[in-house]
Amino acid sequence: MKQNLTAHPRTSTTHAAYTQSLTAFKDKLPNASMSSAASLPHPADLADQQAEDAQYYRRVLHELIDMGVDLARTVHQQATSQADPDGDPEAPTVHDTAVAFDRISRAVHRTVALARKVAEPLPTHEAAAGQGRVAARRRILREVEDVIQ
Repeated sequence: MKQNLTAHPRTSTTHAAYTQSLTAFKDKLPNASMSSAASLPHPADLADQQAEDAQYYRRVLHELIDMGVDLARTVHQQATSQADPDGDPEAPTVHDTAVAFDRISRAVHRTVALARKVAEPLPTHEAAAGQGRVAARRRILREVEDVIQ
């Protein structure tokens, strides 16, 4: 069987088509000749975008939490209804139901933790710079004290 050497290894596209799509992708990237200051967003715009993103992430996470809690309730109802065996061979076993509940509850727990993390305010650049200055001052004071002693 003869192998097509011009085809991309993971797709059936030819090398020319692959190169053309790669060139089209590169054309969409920002031009390197542009000044870097002109291509950077204004810090206020960046802060607004980050705030909007954080709000969106919170909404999505709360929706995921609600869905997870609903699933956990459904699995709990299935588990309690299994106490009355009606001989259905298609019904999930108690073990399967317990595993499903465990996985769902862990997912909800992780999502709640992530929602708390997203709710924390982002550190500002000024605060980080201020902490660096405080650490530098402490280091200088220690060095001066060491010299004095």
